[in-house]
Amino acid sequence: MYCEGLKSITIPNSVQKIGYYVFVGCESLTNVYYGGDELDKARIKVAEGNQNLLNAKWRYHTYEHKLVKENGVWYHYKDSKKSKDTTLVKHNGTWYYVKSGKVDFKAMTLVKYKGTWYYVKNGKKNTSTTLVKYNGTWYYVKNGKKSSSATLCKYNGKYYYVKSGKKNTATTIVKYNGKKYYVKKGIAQTKFSGKVKISGKTYTVKKGIVK
Repeated sequence: MYCEGLKSITIPNSVQKIGYYVFVGCESLTNVYYGGDELDKARIKVAEGNQNLLNAKWRYHTYEHKLVKENGVWYHYKDSKKSKDTTLVKHNGTWYYVKSGKVDFKAMTLVKYKGTWYYVKNGKKNTSTTLVKYNGTWYYVKNGKKSSSATLCKYNGKYYYVKSGKKNTATTIVKYNGKKYYVKKGIAQTKFSGKVKISGKTYTVKKGIVK
């Protein structure tokens, strides 16, 4: 492996064998967070060349920063203890939404993680462009992150006006994808054709697009 910077590793108690020279060169490895006990560890077949692993401090029934399934519920472990955090946790390549220390697979919300607000759907980080209701306010999400743009956003078959990243109910003209649209009470009037007067100026509109 030759991972000189590796200081800790998490090993689930399902591991039964560790191959030859997996941890060779890992001189900085000091902590092993192991999901089983000493008897479970004794059953692991550790091949030659893993002395760095064996010399490290083994912490039993612990997890450094992981999601662990217990009795059908996924819990977030932080610093070897169950956390009460509401956050995002990466597990097996997927980002999951944790609410008060448990994965919430039904959640559709926003969550702040390292200074950025992310969109969560069905308990996982989602990269859609959409509107999301959070604490009573509708926010605009672009590619999975909360955005402060002024634009139109398609949601449930309608185009809604967004200003400063929030759904807005103004009647106005909005530029979107190179065209100008007539918006009435926050919704683009894509079926409307005719003339409208906004802020003293008259516009000709055809199927919602200003001519």
